[in-house]
Amino acid sequence: MDYKIYTLAEDIKIEKTSSLIATVGDIRAEKEADTHWVNIFINDNSDIGYSFIDQVELFAKDDIKTQEELLVFTMNWYFENVQVVTEKQNKINIQKAIEYRENLEYEKAIEDLSKYTEEQLFEELEKRGLCKTRILEDKEANDYLVLEEIKELFDANSKAKIKSIKNREKENEVVLEKIKKLISFFYKNQSEIIN
Repeated sequence: MDYKIYTLAEDIKIEKTSSLIATVGDIRAEKEADTHWVNIFINDNSDIGYSFIDQVELFAKDDIKTQEELLVFTMNWYFENVQVVTEKQNKINIQKAIEYRENLEYEKAIEDLSKYTEEQLFEELEKRGLCKTRILEDKEANDYLVLEEIKELFDANSKAKIKSIKNREKENEVVLEKIKKLISFFYKNQSEIIN
């Protein structure tokens, strides 16, 4: 370095550690000298680098004192708790995790929404421009209006889909005509070559 860093004498902290650390794959095990457990972490590509996932209690007879003992312990933990999978299975597991997370978010949303009355929910929908109906005193009439709005949205969506399907059918007919012309042209040329 071309310069020195200045600090006050009382700011200097000297710490010694007697931690043992072993890493196997994305799994990291840490054991402090004065504890009777091992903390297990997994690499998560965060700023810290690892997230806590497990703490294994050690009995007095199994206490770990050396780096080699911790490495053996970590490898045993790894093979008991980590399953090696193919890339295809990994994609399936990721998809399941995404679905699980989405389901948790859905359940949380339902739980959050259950805290509000229907009136509060409708007011919020009106503020956001997502609902045109006013709440009526008569619940059946109100439900009818909401169903009518849903039906209108569904009908508009259905009409757009039907229009899209009709356009595709027309395109398919044009393509079929071209294919028929090419086939007839091919057979016509084949018969001329043979003759």
